[in-house]
Formats: sequence, C-alpha cells, structure tokens
Amino acid sequence: MHPGCSIRVRGASRCPQHQQAAAEAYAQRQAQNREKRADRYALYRTPEWRRLRAVVLAEEPTCRMCGEKATVVDHITPHLGDLMLFLDRANLQALCKRCHDSKTCREDGGFGHKRKEVIR
Repeated sequence: MHPGCSIRVRGASRCPQHQQAAAEAYAQRQAQNREKRADRYALYRTPEWRRLRAVVLAEEPTCRMCGEKATVVDHITPHLGDLMLFLDRANLQALCKRCHDSKTCREDGGFGHKRKEVIR
C-alpha cells in the first residue's frame, strides 16, 4: 500500500493510480540511467581512446593477470565518465577477455558478488 493512500487492493501492493505512478517513476529512472551509461560508453568511440588502446596493447601484448594474449585494455580504477581518469595511461592495463570479464564481474557485482565501492 502506498503511504497516505486509503484504497486497499486485494492481491496488489498499490491501487491502480499509485501503480501507474510507480511504473512511470521507474521508467524515468531507467531512462536516466541509460543516458548516463551512453555518455560514459561514448568515450570508447573517440579517436583518442582508439590510439591509446593501440599503444597499451603494443606495450603490453600479454595479459597482466594470466599471461595469455591481451585483447582488452582495462581501467584499473573505474573512470565513471571522468575524462582525465579515462585517458590516464597509468590507470590502464592490458588483459585477456576472460580476465577482464572476471575482474569487471567482481567489481560490478555480477553473479552474486558484492559491488565494490569506488573511492575517489
């Protein structure tokens, strides 16, 4: 039941009016999150990133974690859209896809892992 609403609905947590309002609020939050992610991922399409990625893979042809051939350039500290941190060579490492996916999963809270807190 929605706080302040006196309408009781059997088998539902909200009345139709508050159910609609909750759905609209959820859709708005999802749209804002998509927009933030799109801005962050747009950095990966810049010429500066493509050049820097090529430099890192040339300097570090093997994965720092397992020694296999590196195919991914990873941000050691997540940049979260910060352009300076995004392009900071000291914050980059070459990894194979498997090690990168594993690291990202641990940091982002995938597969039941707790999300790591990023301290800035």
